[in-house]
Amino acid sequence: MRDGQSQIVAVVTLRADVQAGGVPVFPAADEAERDKMARLLAKLLRGTIHDLEDGSYVIVRH
Repeated sequence: MRDGQSQIVAVVTLRADVQAGGVPVFPAADEAERDKMARLLAKLLRGTIHDLEDGSYVIVRH
């Protein structure tokens, strides 16, 4: 990744219809699991959580 570029590194979702487009998708059973999984992945991947407000979070490395 070059300086100044952002990259989506993961998606954490409640939605069953979300498909990967070259990015890992982590399904969650409920909001609590989604939130916990997103926080842990963001720490591990050095990313920031962005809420899409549709039951999904994307984790972006800036």
